[in-house]
Amino acid sequence: MVPVAKLTPHPRNVNQGDVSAIVESIRRNRFYGAALVQRSTSLILAGKHRWLAAQECGLPKIPVIWADVDEAEAIRIMLADNRTTRLGADDPEALAALLQELQGDGGLLGTGFDAGALEAMLQELNPKFDPVSADEQGRLDQKKPV
Repeated sequence: MVPVAKLTPHPRNVNQGDVSAIVESIRRNRFYGAALVQRSTSLILAGKHRWLAAQECGLPKIPVIWADVDEAEAIRIMLADNRTTRLGADDPEALAALLQELQGDGGLLGTGFDAGALEAMLQELNPKFDPVSADEQGRLDQKKPV
């Protein structure tokens, strides 16, 4: 555990994360994970946004994994961490099922998703779904030119 004041984000980290989503997660789920930090410089290589969120939440210390690496390797690690996260993809059907399960068990707070995102996901998975009622659809069909 290292005081947040002793750590600094790497100045060349180009990643822009959603700190407010991480703050919500910390408040709901507590702080989990760790920051990866270059030992010689105390620069954060991975976990910059967790560190920012921890500061916003007033956490005095966070878990750190120290990396004994030179500057070139530090940059490679930082870039790889940012990029490999983006290369992954969710299984949309499995994700929707998990979110629906959580929605019925205390809500989506702390997941980074909200009801609107879930609804959009369900709509995308089932594009034939039309929230228009059968009566409304009948009236719309009658107005269509033949």
